[in-house]
Amino acid sequence: MTRMNTWMKRSWVRRAAAGAGVLAAAVIVWAWVSRGSGGAEGAQSGATFAVKRGNLVISVTESGSVRAASSLEINSQVEGEPAIINLVPEGTLLTAEDVAAGKILVELDSASIRDRLSQQLIDCASAQAALVDAEEGYAIQQKVNESDLAGSRLKVEFTRMDLQKYLGDEAANDLIARYGVTTDPNAVVVVGWSGDPNGLGGGARQEWQRLQADIEVAQEQLKRGADKLHWTRKLYEQEFVARTELEADQLAQRQQQISLDRSLTTKELFLQYDLPKQVATLLSNYREALRDLDRTLAGTRSRRAQAEARLSSARSKNERELEDQKKIEDQLAVCTIRATKPGLVIYGGGEDDWHRRSSNPIELGAKVYERQRILTIPNTTQLMVDVKVHETSVDKVRVGQRARVTVDALPDNAYWGRVEQVAGLPDSQRGFLSPDVKLYNAKVSIDEEDKALRPGMSAKVEIIVQELTAVSYVPLQAVVHNGDSTICYVKNGAGLEARPVRTGPFNESYIVIQDGLGDGELVSLVPPRLSEGLAAPTGAGEGQPGEGGREQAAAAPASQEAPGSTAAAKGGSAESAAAQKESSQKVGGGQPQEGEGVAGGAGRPEGVMGVGRPQGAPGAGRPAGGPRGGGGAGRPSGGGTGRSGGGQ
Repeated sequence: MTRMNTWMKRSWVRRAAAGAGVLAAAVIVWAWVSRGSGGAEGAQSGATFAVKRGNLVISVTESGSVRAASSLEINSQVEGEPAIINLVPEGTLLTAEDVAAGKILVELDSASIRDRLSQQLIDCASAQAALVDAEEGYAIQQKVNESDLAGSRLKVEFTRMDLQKYLGDEAANDLIARYGVTTDPNAVVVVGWSGDPNGLGGGARQEWQRLQADIEVAQEQLKRGADKLHWTRKLYEQEFVARTELEADQLAQRQQQISLDRSLTTKELFLQYDLPKQVATLLSNYREALRDLDRTLAGTRSRRAQAEARLSSARSKNERELEDQKKIEDQLAVCTIRATKPGLVIYGGGEDDWHRRSSNPIELGAKVYERQRILTIPNTTQLMVDVKVHETSVDKVRVGQRARVTVDALPDNAYWGRVEQVAGLPDSQRGFLSPDVKLYNAKVSIDEEDKALRPGMSAKVEIIVQELTAVSYVPLQAVVHNGDSTICYVKNGAGLEARPVRTGPFNESYIVIQDGLGDGELVSLVPPRLSEGLAAPTGAGEGQPGEGGREQAAAAPASQEAPGSTAAAKGGSAESAAAQKESSQKVGGGQPQEGEGVAGGAGRPEGVMGVGRPQGAPGAGRPAGGPRGGGGAGRPSGGGTGRSGGGQ
């Protein structure tokens, strides 16, 4: 706000100084004219201009500032608000050698970041050790799972083989097909044997055969014992043997019968109890081995999943720690900003960022927040000019038009370029400061490269709107708008002849005469009514000093007489003489410098083409159907700081 107030104060000071200068010039002109001829006679013998034929440039001239077409913006990428501990001086010109050497531009305080990096390195080492442990644990668990699965599979195979060994392959496979797999783990399978014992195989068949052999042996022994007892009884009856021998044979026969009964019972018990029990036991062992295999598979899956989870967690933690380490290392790296391209070092966002430069300046010890712009390095090899075009001229400016650029700091040099961009809407910031002034931002490139040019320099841009060849033209003040007609006063002998003319395009100094005048004819630069001493209309349009002020002048009350009307009437000669001198030097109008204006007669009568717009006048020199005249200078004192406009 302080800078804004300062700018406004300076602007009004410039306006006051310019107004005082023009007022003094008007007094001098009035004194000079007073020494010459007065009244209508003085006007008729006053300054004239010979209609010229030649080339005429229609242009729009505006002021602006040199800018880089492209700039490298260096922002803080460090989190938090580190302080600046080293800073390259503003205005340093970086060269290609500086870029190759990696010249340090900015250093930010990195003490806290280094502490974080030390702790992070410790965390990364711990995470790496945990990852190695998890990887080894996973590998060990894989081996354990393989061993457990192999043991469970072998157990299943061994129990199957036991069953096949006892019953034989055919009987065992048939039994396994019927009872070996069940969905109910609590189911009890009772196996009985009702088939042909000869269908058994393996150990069961061997046991059955042994029992069967015992029975057969017992039967044979019983038979032989019975025969022996029969013959012993016969011999006893004939008293050939003793009774004791008979009793011994009877005892032997009873023993043989008992042995046979025992063998038959053993066989029956085997078939009814031992065989089914052994078969059920072996089948249960097989089924239990299958269930144990399922449990082992589930356990290995669970333990493998746990090992994989630990390994994945360790990997994620290690990666996160490494990412944090890299982030901190990157933060440490961006604390030092080095030159990456040649150019001119400017603090912050340049002079356009004046508010931030004043409230949060870039300097040693200052704290910068993340993404805050620290430096701007414009590309000085590609420059352009930012200009603000007044609303009365913006319709003439087009992209691609040629432009001539002059820099205040290098007045002897001129550069050519082109219009690159014209804004579609007026500058909102300027509209806030001066609501009555509408300016449109435009960008004009500079084709030539000059090391003397620097961003921020004040420049004047003349945009070539149209280049006319072989046209007739006269100064703007020679054309008078009278009602619906446009006339020029042509010198005819000792008097002046009012002649209607048809006008064409115009610039800030001259206007094209399309019809009504011949080349070489003399036209008056002073309106006759002023020469005849007629009072000028009250009030005059006041232009704004500085950047081509175009403000409408405040009108004085109609009942007041303009103090400078007589001086303005006599001041036409000096004005026309100056215009003739200017026309002999160059074709095309220039734009006044900031704070200056085109001095003109204050309070011209209605319709006079030239500077000065009285209250209610139809524009400074706008002929019927012709161009718009520029706002003239002319307070009642007769001075003015305005500028004449140009356009079609």
